[in-house]
Amino acid sequence: SPTRHRPSEAADPRPLAVLLHSRQPLTTDPAATFDPARWETVVLTDADGGADAVMREDAPGGAPAVHRAPRDTWAAEIRRLAGGRAVQIVTNDEYCLIGCAELRAEFGLPVRHPARPAHYIDKVLMKERLAAAGGRVPRFLALTEGVPEPGAGLALVTGTIGLPAVVKPRREANSRGVAILRTEPELRD
Repeated sequence: SPTRHRPSEAADPRPLAVLLHSRQPLTTDPAATFDPARWETVVLTDADGGADAVMREDAPGGAPAVHRAPRDTWAAEIRRLAGGRAVQIVTNDEYCLIGCAELRAEFGLPVRHPARPAHYIDKVLMKERLAAAGGRVPRFLALTEGVPEPGAGLALVTGTIGLPAVVKPRREANSRGVAILRTEPELRD
C-alpha cells in the first residue's frame, strides 16, 4: 500500500516568507501582507523569547512560527526552511536592514528600499541627505568624538540647538536611548 504522509509531513507548496527580527517587534499582523492561503510565513530571529519577543503586545493577529538562529547562520537556515521553494525575505526591524539587504542579494531577490540601508539607519546621514535634497530638517548637532566636556557641551548644545533638545543615539531604533532635555541641569547630567 502507498505510504501516507500526515499533513505536517507533506511538503508545503506555498512560497516561504521570512520576516527577519532582532530587536524591533512586529507591529502589524504578518497575515495582512502574506496571506496564509498563499504563503508560509516564519520569523527568523537572533533574539531570545519566541513569539512574545517578536510581536508587540498590542499588534493584531498572532505571530507566525518563530525560528531562532545566530545571524551568521541565517542564510543556511532560510535554505533549510525553504527546502527548494521560492522565498521572500523582508524586515521591519531597523537592526536587520543591512542583513536583509545582504540576504536578498544572496538569494537573488530584487533590492527593496532603502537601497542604501545605512542612510536609513543612521540618523545623521538621513538628515544630511534629506537636507541636501531640499527637505526641511530640525536643527541638529552630531557628536562624533564622544561626549564633550560638561561646560563645552552645554555651550555647544544651547548655542547650536537651544533647549529643549532631543538627544538620540545615532544608530538606535524604537525610541531607545531618546531623551528630551529641557533644562541646563538635565543637559549637564
